[in-house]
Amino acid sequence: MNKPRVWNPRGHQEIDPSRCEAAVSTVGMGFYDHQCKRKWKVEEEGHRWCHQHSPSALKAREEAEDKLWRDKAARRANSYKNTGLSSVLRRLRDAGHEDLATKVESALEKKS
Repeated sequence: MNKPRVWNPRGHQEIDPSRCEAAVSTVGMGFYDHQCKRKWKVEEEGHRWCHQHSPSALKAREEAEDKLWRDKAARRANSYKNTGLSSVLRRLRDAGHEDLATKVESALEKKS
């Protein structure tokens, strides 16, 4: 799980206690970090976070994305069964080519 970065002020800057403590990057003349502009809503792990940068929100988003990818991979792995390859594999097995059918199945699983 990716953890949010806590903003580390430099020089004359100070952490605004009313805002989220996450470090966010901005692309302009160069890359630099600044404190998130949102008000803090959640206090976790000793820091104050907005709804977007809280560790629990990051974890929930990562789990949802992982579930989508796992479902997509499962659909892709099973898609060859719907394309007529299952009947080809069955014919190979009926003709006594079990080793060839197994190799084709393993290649299809590696590909997905």
